[in-house]
Amino acid sequence: MDQLDSTTLISLGAVLLFLTNSWLLSLRVLSPATPKALRILFIWHAFDFLVHSIFEGSFIYNCFFTSSPFDPAIHHPALINNFLNQPDRLFGAAYGDNWATKLWMIYAKADKRWAGADLTVISLELLTVLGAGPLALYICVGISKKNVMVPFWMIVLATGELYGGNTSISISTSPFPPPPFFTDLEAEGKFANDVGG
Repeated sequence: MDQLDSTTLISLGAVLLFLTNSWLLSLRVLSPATPKALRILFIWHAFDFLVHSIFEGSFIYNCFFTSSPFDPAIHHPALINNFLNQPDRLFGAAYGDNWATKLWMIYAKADKRWAGADLTVISLELLTVLGAGPLALYICVGISKKNVMVPFWMIVLATGELYGGNTSISISTSPFPPPPFFTDLEAEGKFANDVGG
C-alpha cells in the first residue's frame, strides 16, 4: 500500500472522472437509439481525448515551461541537452513542483525518461497531444453526426496508438545503458522510493 500515495490516488480519481464525464457526454450528445457498440466507442474516444489533452499535455507543458538552473555542483554535465537552446537550464518534471510534476515523477519511477526533457519521449508525446487527442475528439464529433468516415479515422487512430505504445516500450527496453542523467537523479534522491534506490 505504500505505492498508493496521494498523487497516485488523485490521478486515479481523475481517470475515473474522465471516464464518468465521457459517459455523461455520450448520454447528452448521442441519441438513445445509438447502438451500444457505437456508444462504447464514443466513450472510449472521449476518454482518450481527455487523457491525451490533460495528462499527457501536462507532460509537454512541464518539458517546455518547468525548469531549473543547471548547477555543476549538483547536476551531472550529461544532463545538459541544450533543450530550447538553453544549455544553462534543465527541463522536465524533476525540476518543478506542481500537480503534474508529481504525477510524472511517479511515472518516472517505472521509466526515468519521463523525469526530464527526453527528446524521444517529447517527440512521441507531441504527436499524441497534438495529433491523437484532437483526432479522438474528431471521432466523437463524427460519431454524434453519423459521419461515414468515422470507422476509417478509428483505424488510423488505433494504428497510431499501437505504434506509439510499441515504440515507447521498445525504446525503454533498449540494450544500451542509461545515460548519466538517470544516475544523477538517483543521487539527488529523486527516486528514493524505488526498490533498491
